[in-house]
Amino acid sequence: MAEHATVWDGSLADAPEGNREEAAQNAVSSSFVPGAEQSLSPDEAGEEPAVPAATRTLTLSRQDAPLLPAEGDLAALRKLLFQREIDLLNRMQERLDNCLSNAHDVSEVIAEALVLRAGKDEKLARALEPVVEKLYTTALRKKPREFTNVLFPLMGPAIRRSIAETFRSMLQSFNKSVEMAFSWKGLRWRFEALRTGKPFSEVVLLHTLLYRVEQLFLIHSETGLVLTHISGEGVDTQDADMVSAMLTAIQDFVRDCFASGQEENLESMQFGEFTVMIEKSAQAYLACVVRGTPPADFRERLRIALELVSVECAEALASFNGDTAPFAAAAHRYLEDCLISRFMDEDKPLPFWVKCFPVLLLLGLAGGYGYWKYTAYQESLHAAAERARVENAIAHLRKEPGLMVVSAVPQEDGRWRIQCLRDEKARSPLAVLVEGKGEPDQFVLDSKPYVSYESAIVTKRIADRIAPPPGVDMYLDNEDTLHLAGTAPMDWILQAREDAMRLPGVKNVDLSAVTDPRMQELTDLIQSVEAISVEFPTGKDLPVEQDMPKLTNAVETLVDIEKLSRKMGLAASLTIYGHADAVGMDKRNYEISQARARTLASMLYARGSSMPLTLYGMGAEYAGDVKVPDQSRRRIELRVHLARAGDAVPEVLKK
Repeated sequence: MAEHATVWDGSLADAPEGNREEAAQNAVSSSFVPGAEQSLSPDEAGEEPAVPAATRTLTLSRQDAPLLPAEGDLAALRKLLFQREIDLLNRMQERLDNCLSNAHDVSEVIAEALVLRAGKDEKLARALEPVVEKLYTTALRKKPREFTNVLFPLMGPAIRRSIAETFRSMLQSFNKSVEMAFSWKGLRWRFEALRTGKPFSEVVLLHTLLYRVEQLFLIHSETGLVLTHISGEGVDTQDADMVSAMLTAIQDFVRDCFASGQEENLESMQFGEFTVMIEKSAQAYLACVVRGTPPADFRERLRIALELVSVECAEALASFNGDTAPFAAAAHRYLEDCLISRFMDEDKPLPFWVKCFPVLLLLGLAGGYGYWKYTAYQESLHAAAERARVENAIAHLRKEPGLMVVSAVPQEDGRWRIQCLRDEKARSPLAVLVEGKGEPDQFVLDSKPYVSYESAIVTKRIADRIAPPPGVDMYLDNEDTLHLAGTAPMDWILQAREDAMRLPGVKNVDLSAVTDPRMQELTDLIQSVEAISVEFPTGKDLPVEQDMPKLTNAVETLVDIEKLSRKMGLAASLTIYGHADAVGMDKRNYEISQARARTLASMLYARGSSMPLTLYGMGAEYAGDVKVPDQSRRRIELRVHLARAGDAVPEVLKK
């Protein structure tokens, strides 16, 4: 059978230029065609099928095997063809695995990458903002003194200048307002303020301040050129460029002589009745020529106007090349509002009573404030007292037996919503609240039923259920045992025990201290009947002659017992035991003993009695083993039983 060997499944495209042909000749025979199927015929190869052409493999016969390279030759061929690529891949893998090398590569381009990314959009700024904010926060927390030392030289002068300007403006306005507030003219102006709806300070400014804004110059800070110039009506104007040059020169002179190298700016100049006010921004400044004293807030108006112009013309200011056309529209739109003027009349000295008016006004305000505080204090006291009264009423409700307060919450309308549980034997919650000094309209009640085990409620529940008659006292101890004491009918005593045991909160009933006055009489009758001993002759069911009166007396007593027990609500029943002596046969003794018991039953029913009876013929069970006649053994024995009416033992006659 032929042997097959697959020696190569690729091309030589990646081999070095000078070695490809030689490598191909050393690897395979000259008859090899890449991509074609080379296989032996079925006759030569035996049963093995040909190798598919799609696998692009070379199959050689046994006689061609000496031309195949050994395994070492394959390794040498692989090294010869791909050594450069293998080295490149190894170096690339080593570079990827080396963290320090990656960091070094990133450090070479990170600055340029940040600049390029920042120029595209705002994503880099948004990504770095939390990191920078956290760094500044941490640094401020750890080293606040260093930040203060750095920021103070920059912010200190600006803060001082702002505070000084604010105080100066406030004092100017306050002085003028005080001068004119308490004169007849000031009162007239106050009425005018009420009529027109304007602030009084504004009305005072309209009538007292004399000034006129005559000219405004918007000047480029870097070049000193006038960007725009506006003036009021009827104002004689000068060359704007000349004014700008002079202002720039004056500012440079003042800064060089007095600022001592600090970044300070000239804010105002005054000559005669004219004041030049200067407001400066980063790229331009605004010079305003005012005749007279401007209002306190005029500088703020200039500052706002300059900021609006700077914002709208930011690009034009940044790229200014001498063309002032872009500034005309914006400057006139914002700066024309600053061309204002006001006039003032001379005022007469204030009269004495007007000077006293502020004192009276202050006294009135103090009195009004004191009265308001006193009223508020009284209202708070009243509210506190009302709340305390409500809370006391709720506390009284919590102490009431049979009531359990679940929640007490004040509502927006001032009332209290109370949710509670109420036993059916407890008092009304509203009545308890009123008893606790609460007002009915102060509460909204929501009660749910429940069963209370408090002693007071259990006692009330017992009293309502068993209704103790006069002369019977009861109390419930800590172990939930009901104690009854006194005198009461027997039927009530027995019913009371049964009813009380069914009530929740009662575990036991003690009746040892309660008695029925008729019970002793009944007991005596029962004892007298049970003590009677009636004897019989041998073999007879009638008693001996001398015991016949005893039998009659027993019947009468039983009738009396039946009547008395019925009055007491009891039912009496009787058990009769008949006995015989040991003489004779046992069967006969049982029959005669039962006949003797039946004799008494017959006499009792003959008297009209309906007492349930139970008859037992005991025979000679209790006669002993001596079989001699014994009259004391031939007798009947009686036992009376009492039960509640309705529970009497039914009549049973055993023959």
